[in-house]
Amino acid sequence: MAALRRRPLTRTALRRTLLIVCEGHTEATYFSALKSHPLVREKFHLTVRCANGGNQVETVRWADSFMRIGATPRSFDEVWCVFDLEQPPKSPSFHEAVALAARRKFSVSASNPCFELWLLLHFQDCKKPYLASLSVSQELGALWPNGAELNQVEWVRRHICGQDFDRCRQAVERAKRCYGSGLSAQTIAQTNPSTDVSLLVERLVRA
Repeated sequence: MAALRRRPLTRTALRRTLLIVCEGHTEATYFSALKSHPLVREKFHLTVRCANGGNQVETVRWADSFMRIGATPRSFDEVWCVFDLEQPPKSPSFHEAVALAARRKFSVSASNPCFELWLLLHFQDCKKPYLASLSVSQELGALWPNGAELNQVEWVRRHICGQDFDRCRQAVERAKRCYGSGLSAQTIAQTNPSTDVSLLVERLVRA
């Protein structure tokens, strides 16, 4: 990536440096939980931020601005923007955000209808269409009748990721089984439910 300058080859820089900018707090909490895994720390240096901008385009713009703040622009091997289609759809459009990310040479990790679909895959196959994002959230929340704490890193690590992050790997396999591999943003936009978050997570937690 021309815009992402490489750091000198030091011992620390042998780990790939990733910036993961999330549309919402739930996504940021999940990736912050993954950041604590020994395998992730060994191979990657993750910077996780929540754009909290209200839509997908603002998430991409926030990532771009984050890299430019300060006297010396930040450098990363990869920049990922994590957002979802949402039902009913948000405005500006999902496709506008994907196109902007491509121009900035950022990678996109997307879900239809929402990121909670990815979390639900840690426990079960998800193939039926969802009329609203709220339906996914309610189905996920029903797994914990006493309440879920999806914005607490330690809770997500323990209850979603599982021991030694085994549920993350199970979610990767379920996503492949339910939606196949090689999904594009266009395919995700047209397929409810679907997600390619598995591509990023598999890279982070595989042995």
